[in-house]
Amino acid sequence: MAAQEDVNGNRRAGSGLRGRCAECLILAWTVGLLSAFFGAPAFVSLIPAGAAVLLFAVKPLRKHRLPLLLICLGLAGGVLHWHCYDRFVKQPLCALDGMTEICTGTVTEREQLAGERAKYTLRMKLRGHRTEIEWYAGSDVPPLRIGDRVTLSAAFTRIRADYRFHTQSYQAGLGRYLRIYDADVLETRADKGFSLRRTLRDYRAYITEILRTRLPAEDAALLESMLFGDTSFLSDEARSALYHTGIGHITAVSGLHLIFFGAMIMRLLKRLRCSARQIFAGTALTVLLFALTVDASVSVQRAGLMLLLSLGAGLVGRYGDALRSLCLAMCACLICTPYVIGSVSFWLSVSGTFGIAVAAPYMTDGIKAPKLLRNLAELCTVAVSVFPASVLLCGETSLLSPLCNLLIVPLAMCALYLGLITVLTGGLTAFLLPLAGLLCRAVLTVAEFAAKLPFSHLTVSAASVRVTVAAGAVLLLLMLALKASPRKTAAAVICMAVLLSGAAAAERIRTYRELRIAVVGGEKHAEVLISCGGHTAAADLSDSVHDPQYLRRYLSDTGLTHLEALVLHSPRNAAAHQAQLSAVTVGSVYVQSGTAWRGDAEICGRAAEFLEGDTLRMETGTFRILLEDNVLTVTLPERGITAVILPADAPAQEADAVIRWGGASDADDKAAIRCITAEEGGSILLRITADGRAELSPLG
Repeated sequence: MAAQEDVNGNRRAGSGLRGRCAECLILAWTVGLLSAFFGAPAFVSLIPAGAAVLLFAVKPLRKHRLPLLLICLGLAGGVLHWHCYDRFVKQPLCALDGMTEICTGTVTEREQLAGERAKYTLRMKLRGHRTEIEWYAGSDVPPLRIGDRVTLSAAFTRIRADYRFHTQSYQAGLGRYLRIYDADVLETRADKGFSLRRTLRDYRAYITEILRTRLPAEDAALLESMLFGDTSFLSDEARSALYHTGIGHITAVSGLHLIFFGAMIMRLLKRLRCSARQIFAGTALTVLLFALTVDASVSVQRAGLMLLLSLGAGLVGRYGDALRSLCLAMCACLICTPYVIGSVSFWLSVSGTFGIAVAAPYMTDGIKAPKLLRNLAELCTVAVSVFPASVLLCGETSLLSPLCNLLIVPLAMCALYLGLITVLTGGLTAFLLPLAGLLCRAVLTVAEFAAKLPFSHLTVSAASVRVTVAAGAVLLLLMLALKASPRKTAAAVICMAVLLSGAAAAERIRTYRELRIAVVGGEKHAEVLISCGGHTAAADLSDSVHDPQYLRRYLSDTGLTHLEALVLHSPRNAAAHQAQLSAVTVGSVYVQSGTAWRGDAEICGRAAEFLEGDTLRMETGTFRILLEDNVLTVTLPERGITAVILPADAPAQEADAVIRWGGASDADDKAAIRCITAEEGGSILLRITADGRAELSPLG
């Protein structure tokens, strides 16, 4: 009996406050990393270290001295870890920016680009550190396979922020800070041995080819993205619909996929009457093969670690603990690459797992309701858990997420199940693919319909609303840590929702009469979007042929779906604008330079009007636009404010605000409010408030 009590006590270890020491240390360490990520200097680590010393002198705190001591040490350790990694790993690698060196690397990934160009991921050692670098090889480079070794004389380029994508933060989360665009191949050595990664990638290409030949393009793209995480063939409209309805995680090969696949293997091993150790070994091998086959993101790594920890707990006589498994998985993801702390996928994965494994069971415990309503309550809890990360990092969130996850995800999981059967049987069950394609088509149809509903998703860009969201998230976490009752926690969530709605409404009223001029674009082109008082207009100011991805990103970030006017410098960019602005309603389209153009042709659903003399005068309800050549003048008649947007090499201008794009300028502009120079490739936002105050902020 005593022995049994000892076993039960061991299995229940970790349920009290002292048993949560590991969680206290890891969570505090994560907070320390996060504070350093937001700019806390290294000496800040002395503050929690000093507080740890005071704990021994304060009697009321001695009862919880060990957890509090670990919290202080974790905060200090997180800050120091970040700065040590930044100084001794990242900075030496980034110092290679612009330098040419001879290096040798092993090909770990290969992606075919447009034409005959290819992108290779090379694993190599630079400045004493092992890292991965993407090499954009030209068409003159012979094709390489995974496992081949190549020696290059390479010019390194630092990865910089791109307003269109989260390129810099995503690559930093993988420990990548450099790229190679220009290199001379000195030597190549083919890998003649067996390569597990290459074999799995060849098998993946074989299955992908079966999908693309048996299914329509859009259905095959969705099934391929669910199976392997490759969304490159999924249309932008389909991708936006999935994320606006809150089910975009089905295309990210998230932990859901790994748990689903792992559950199949565990069920099979149990039916074969395998022992617990054999089930653990088989599942571990499955996780490894799964990660090598798909695009192994942070969410896959986190889910794999949690799955193995929960299975391993039973082998050592302990119950699986979701919170501890999550903390240990977070630690494993962050320990080698602290910059994962800024990754969007990391926080969405962690917050979603926290909602599923920790918050939802706690909030729905004791609820006596039908299973459908209970599942809906759990999904609402998960949506609330993901809401802060979605708003703070992505700037938007889905309001239909619980309902769509309840109704649409089961269809996607059925399609995924059929696809997995095809993968596991080597394509022998490809006759099941038409049914999987039909389910994929149903998922896309319902998601696209739901995404077009009013208030299907919410776009948040105001700083005050983001601060309110962050404060509310901290408050709710404290309530869960203090074990507040589910009813009180739910009441707090409702109060926070009302407060957020009020803050968003107040921010919208405050900024309604604010003039906003966004200049977005790349090195050789610029697009301008002007908004004030509910009126919007966009203009393409450059003659170069380009894809308006920057403009689309800004419209998506700000939630704008209507343009009163779209001005194009040349009809050569008409098709690109029509494709990128498919979800935006355009009132009028003007083309500045007339060339051969069919009279019945339309741009963005509107017949284009060609300007005479390359001059446009237009007036909305709040502002006026004057466009002459590539100089754009915006005037607010009520307040007498004038802003000019022009190229860097244009003559000096006199206005209340002058914005130059395309590089630095020597012109002596006379600006009463502010003179601004947009550097090459930079995207900026100028805000002029109702009282004439100007604020400038970078976009990206």
